[in-house]
Amino acid sequence: MERTEELAELAEMKRELKLLRERLDQENIINRNHIQKAMKKNISNINRQASIEIIVTIFALINFLFIFSHWGFSIPFMTVTCIGLLSAVIAIFIYHRNIFRLNSCSQDLLTVAYELSRLKQRYASWRKYSIPCMMVWIGWICYECYKMNNEIAISLATGCLVGTVIGGVIGTKLYYRQINRIDEILQDIEELRNMSE
Repeated sequence: MERTEELAELAEMKRELKLLRERLDQENIINRNHIQKAMKKNISNINRQASIEIIVTIFALINFLFIFSHWGFSIPFMTVTCIGLLSAVIAIFIYHRNIFRLNSCSQDLLTVAYELSRLKQRYASWRKYSIPCMMVWIGWICYECYKMNNEIAISLATGCLVGTVIGGVIGTKLYYRQINRIDEILQDIEELRNMSE
């Protein structure tokens, strides 16, 4: 009799253990899906911001050519500014080219992590070059306005300086937002790798 009760208890424990395993597996699947959705959303946000940056830079180039050519700025200044804006558009596109094609669900996690780590490094190196170039450009535009020697030039120089400060603040916020998104995705990848082990 005792033996039958022990076997019944053992069978009940096995059934409960099986149910517990099924629940854990289901929870892992739900967690994995949740993490993958978050990754996909962050990658989508990174791509959206890059697209907006490209559009805004092209708009700035067209505006610059249209407006500044009427104010009497020198040809070298206009040329260097156009080259700088075109370089920014090309750099954004090249840096994000592989990210635009990324789909976190269909590619292996190592590829996604590699591409995002590379993008993060490129962002850091871009800042090393872009900030000094911006400082030189600001000095040059002030010099160009000083050479014009009229009230409109002073207003223009003031507007450019204020716009540069505002643009710098916005650009810095956007930079750190992108870096945070990349870090979140890399953490999600690490979590997914730990789950699958």
